This record gives sequence, structure tokens and C-alpha cells, in this order.
Amino acid sequence: MSTIVVLVADQQRCARLVMALADSAPLGDRHEVRTVLTWNAAISAAQRGDVRLVIVGLRMCDDGSLAECRRFRDEFPAIPLVAYGGDRPAEIRSLAALGTIGVCAVLIAGVDDVSPSHLAALVRSQLLKSRSPEALLAWLLPAMPLVIRPVIEFVVTRTPDVRTVNDVAAACGVHPRALRRRLQSAHLPAPDTLIKLCRLAHVALLLEDGEVSVETAARRVGYESTRTLRKQCTRLLGVTPRQLARGGLERVAGVLRDACRAIPANQATHAAPPPVADETTAA
Repeated sequence: MSTIVVLVADQQRCARLVMALADSAPLGDRHEVRTVLTWNAAISAAQRGDVRLVIVGLRMCDDGSLAECRRFRDEFPAIPLVAYGGDRPAEIRSLAALGTIGVCAVLIAGVDDVSPSHLAALVRSQLLKSRSPEALLAWLLPAMPLVIRPVIEFVVTRTPDVRTVNDVAAACGVHPRALRRRLQSAHLPAPDTLIKLCRLAHVALLLEDGEVSVETAARRVGYESTRTLRKQCTRLLGVTPRQLARGGLERVAGVLRDACRAIPANQATHAAPPPVADETTAA
């Protein structure tokens, strides 16, 4: 079960919003709603790995708190940030400032929080964004050295079509052995390991809100069987597929980061990435 964090200073509004979320089937059944009082508490919750949406009251985004809001956005770019408030002048000013940070949507107090079905549709649309390939890349790419990013981006955006090293090498315009040597010389994981980890990240995204079974997730990501998924999950991550439903994406990102820690600092920031060829060129 994933988590929706509510950071709202107005206690009356907060209680109304939490009640509306709880009554918004199936949101109340599939997502824990956790209220926090400070941005630090919101960041701590996100660091645990199961937060998929943050609803923040506009009073928490005034001039004094804007830096904390920006810090959250920078540290967790894949978590949708939804503003919640009314038409008070101070709130309108905060909303204008939030637009420069990257707020995804706005919930109007007294309107969106009094209709559970309407609220469910709005929140659902934002939760879907947190499971997109773009969101997955936002989780994985920032900590990756430049030389490896095109490979990860290609695998993530083309799953389930990309399954072999030959697929990635063709897109990069190099021979599979050359791709292996290039990554090895940069002290990076082998390309087949990268492919498997990116595919496991996709599985984690599908499983995290409980909407699909392990079997369905395996089929959508292109595994031949759940047995294959289970073996790769256990060998690479040390968990079962069902355990990926809670914090699995963060576990994958952590394994990737750990695997890249041996890379020399100059290569991590300056190495030229293998170019991904245009589809017509690669063909």
C-alpha cells in the first residue's frame, strides 16, 4: 500500500480533506493517508519510499516556507505535488510562487474536498503520473553517471520491448561487446544487469498501489513467467516480487547507486555517453 501525504496547517480543512480521501473509493482502500505538520516531516515520510503523492496547503508555501517546498521538489521530482487551498489573497500569492516550482494540480477547498468521486478522479490522475516512465526516470537518472544515462533512459522508455543487450547496443550504434567494454571501463554494471534492474523498477511501479497482481505485472513488463521475475528479483534485490509493492522502486534505485559508487569522480561527471541512434539510423 502506498501513501498520500497531507501537509495542511488549517486543521478544519485538513480533517475535511482526509475524510474525503478516505471516502473516495478505491483511494481509501489502496492508499494510506498520512498527515504531517512540517516540510521536514514530509521529507522524512518520502525518504521511507512509499509516498506517491503530496497534497500541500497553500499556507505551507508562503515566502517563509518556499525554500523548504523547493527542497522537497528537488529531492523528490517524481512525487506529484498538489496544492490545496481557497481564494484568500495570501494563498493566491503562494499559488503563483508554486507555479515556478512545479505544482501538478490544484484542489479548491470547499469544492474539490466535498465531492469524494470528484476528488478521487483528480487524485487518481496525479497518482498515474507517478507510475509513468517519465516519473521512473526522475527517480533513477539524477544519481547516475552521465555515461550510463542514455542506456537507462532507453531501457525504461522502451520496456517491455527492450529485453536483450543487442537491443540496447543497436540503439546506441555499437556492437554488444563494445557496449560491455565501455561500461566495464567506467566501472559500471554490465548492460544485461542494467536491463534487468530497469525492468524490475517497472514491476515495482505496477505493484505499489495494489491494482495488479504479480502475474499481471510480469506479463506487462515482458517476463516469460513469474518464475523468471521471482528469480531476478531475489538475486538482484534480495526480496520477493510481492515485497516490491512497498518501496521497491527505491530499492532498485539504491542498488543502481551502490553499483555505480566505484566509478571515478571525473568519469561520473564528464564521461561522454554512448549516443542513442535514431530509429531509422539504427535500422
